[in-house]
Amino acid sequence: MLHNFQRQLQLLCPTLFLVSDPLESYTLLLSIMRLCIQRVKSASVTVDGEITGQIGQGLMVLVGMGDVDGQEGIGPPQEELVKWACDRILGIKFWENEAGKPWKMSVDTLMLPVLLVSQFTLFTVVKKNKSLDFHRALKPDAAKDMYDAIVAEMQKRIGEERTQTGRFGAMMDVALVNDGPVTVNIDSSEGRDPPPLAAVAAVPPPVLASEDATKSSEE
Repeated sequence: MLHNFQRQLQLLCPTLFLVSDPLESYTLLLSIMRLCIQRVKSASVTVDGEITGQIGQGLMVLVGMGDVDGQEGIGPPQEELVKWACDRILGIKFWENEAGKPWKMSVDTLMLPVLLVSQFTLFTVVKKNKSLDFHRALKPDAAKDMYDAIVAEMQKRIGEERTQTGRFGAMMDVALVNDGPVTVNIDSSEGRDPPPLAAVAAVPPPVLASEDATKSSEE
């Protein structure tokens, strides 16, 4: 079955097979949002010497948005994605309960804070020449709108004091003490039926190393 799927994918999206892992690239195409959630004892974000967000025990979340947002047949609407992100962040049970049983309590039930940090590199494609391609990350203006919407929804649910942030688009120094370590990566494509391959084929392919070289020579 996987072999047949690969053949269909190659026919519809031949440029995917010029990158290091075509199936990983297809998975990336299905993704609209990725969250890297870390259970921490403390975390902070500093920009130009200024602390923009800081928490003690809680969750530090890297938020990445993919560029297929809004394309018909692929992505859910922004409101659904914002709800999905906040539901997952607040609902996943990272801590033990009073009886000492692990994975029973969430950041919400324990009334702990959340530090949200935008992270476009969660949508990186590694080319065959090992260079990095960020073509799949949502464009900055649209990504900022999505990130701001998640922050606003989180503040609405748990309050501004418990919702800490980085600074979108800035070079940030992120410090944290991972508790465990416990890190969970989740993807908005999980639990959804994949879009038709024809819909995915309509998504522009990633910029390849050869294309980079051609553009450089033309310039």
